[in-house]
Amino acid sequence: MNFKSTTNMYKNFLVILALPFLMCACTKTTNQCNTTGVPTAAELSVLKSNLAAKSITAIKNPAGFYYEIITQGTGAVPTANSTVRVRYTGKLFNNSIFDTNTTYDGAKLKLSSLISGWQKGLKLINVGGEINLYIPPTLGYGCTAQSSIPANSNLIFNIQLLEVL
Repeated sequence: MNFKSTTNMYKNFLVILALPFLMCACTKTTNQCNTTGVPTAAELSVLKSNLAAKSITAIKNPAGFYYEIITQGTGAVPTANSTVRVRYTGKLFNNSIFDTNTTYDGAKLKLSSLISGWQKGLKLINVGGEINLYIPPTLGYGCTAQSSIPANSNLIFNIQLLEVL
């Protein structure tokens, strides 16, 4: 083997070795996270389609989620810093339940530590009220999967506000 053929073989080896890295570097990711806190038009379009497919006529909130007030309630309204006691069920649009607490005492939660859709939506009802929230990914868990919640999921929550602490 002469020097020229060894050099060419070495160059070919380097190209073959570098090819997978170059292909990865050129791949455009489509799962980019919306970090603006404002749902995109595409997110809202998908959410609206999901609602229409289930024949749900909900009210659109300016923050970018949809809701249905089942019962308004008559007690206190939570604020951003409230701790609330709630009963709730969270599910995906395919009806699979990913979280629930429907015990008599409910769950005691700090509103400021919850997803943005809850923070905005619970302020629409009083203690004793019940609401359905339809939340786009940006106001939910975004592009990060959470156990049984796929990334970029629209969420449905039925929430009963039992108490503002």
